[in-house]
Amino acid sequence: MKRHRILLVEDNTLFREALRLLLREREDLEVVGEAGDGAKAIEMHTKLKPDLVLMDLSLPDLSGAQAIHRIKIQDPQAKVLVLTVHGTDDSVFSAFSAGADGYLVKDADSQEFFLAIESVLKGHMYVCPNVSRLVVNGYLAARRQTGPLPLLSMLTPREKEILGLIARGKRNKEMSQLLSISTKTVEKHRSNILKKLNLDSPKSLPALARKAVILLELHG
Repeated sequence: MKRHRILLVEDNTLFREALRLLLREREDLEVVGEAGDGAKAIEMHTKLKPDLVLMDLSLPDLSGAQAIHRIKIQDPQAKVLVLTVHGTDDSVFSAFSAGADGYLVKDADSQEFFLAIESVLKGHMYVCPNVSRLVVNGYLAARRQTGPLPLLSMLTPREKEILGLIARGKRNKEMSQLLSISTKTVEKHRSNILKKLNLDSPKSLPALARKAVILLELHG
């Protein structure tokens, strides 16, 4: 049985110890490192290359969102599950804009805690129910402010695959290899996605892709 290696990033020592004890209940999960601030989290991720980072957002030195962003720059395939007391829309969108793969509030029970871990380890995005409503409401509010955006359902299955890979930081060459298509075809799909989502600049696509993928995970 494969043991998934986990890095705990939490500045509250007692809560970090509680998480470590909870994770010991699972034979397939192993805590390989702990950090109490953002800078240490980046250092330990570089050193340990864990399968999953459990990341608090309120950290001394660098914030959790800043740490996620730097970890994702170094390793776009890194998996990060946010575990925080904050459930505000600003916290949610800053986390996902930084590259988080999941978001869970600390009042979740152990069943949801392990469900979130399993989902992110499998490559899915996880959003706890209360936060998912914020994501949807924020998306709808953005539509009212900037004009109607085309529905995500307008994307083809292949375009949705491309969107998911963009959200995870994949480059055109990587996507072409993963999907067994040419880079020219990838570029064409990206162009179609930009048009359907009414985006003027390719630079705005990765951040919007992460939010869009959350909605696609929620609604299929």
